[in-house]
Amino acid sequence: MIDWRRILTDWAGKFPVHEGGPAHPAVYHMLDVAAVAEVLVQQSETTHAQGQALVLLIALHDLGKIGNAFRNMLNSGTAQGKAHWEVSEALLRHHDGLLMPVFGGDQQVRHELYAAIAGHHGKPPPSDRHQILRTAHMAGHEARTDAGAVIELFISLWPEEHRGHRGVAARNDLG
Repeated sequence: MIDWRRILTDWAGKFPVHEGGPAHPAVYHMLDVAAVAEVLVQQSETTHAQGQALVLLIALHDLGKIGNAFRNMLNSGTAQGKAHWEVSEALLRHHDGLLMPVFGGDQQVRHELYAAIAGHHGKPPPSDRHQILRTAHMAGHEARTDAGAVIELFISLWPEEHRGHRGVAARNDLG
């Protein structure tokens, strides 16, 4: 059984608004951004399936905030070492098997999507495979497990794209 209360309290996404107050959970932040994306996608000319895939991808933009380095930075001011967007790409790649049914069978295209969404601060993460593996490992076992649970939850929130389809990336039709 997934302990969502623990996941929400263990992985903050933003500093508390008021000193001593609760931090904003990373999962809530990702859902906040996804809600904005849903409104924008509804105003675009994408198909429903394209929109669902885009919103899911955007929801996962800060997955790397579920990681030891980001938690330590928020809690004690410790330097991250790897920025959360680098950890985001590493965790997305680590859980590529969960995302393949959604985004398609072309691994290179999926990896490019992960790098694009993880690089939302304007700097794409390094693409060295070994460095990405080390970054996923440095996030911590608990973070990797919890990130997988979040991915599965988010896929269940935007499920239409992967039902009976080969995946968006395989068709190259994200926009």
